[in-house]
Amino acid sequence: MNIDCLNYTLKLLTRKDYFSKELKMKLIEKGYNSDDIDEV
Repeated sequence: MNIDCLNYTLKLLTRKDYFSKELKMKLIEKGYNSDDIDEV
C-alpha cells in the first residue's frame, strides 16, 4: 500500500465527504495508480 496515497485520501476526507467515484478521480488526477487506489 502506498502510504502517501493513504495520507492524501485521509486529508481529503477530513475536509468533506466524497462518493467513492469522486475520490478515485481525485486520486487518479493526483497521479496515484489504480492498484494503490483500490487498496486504500
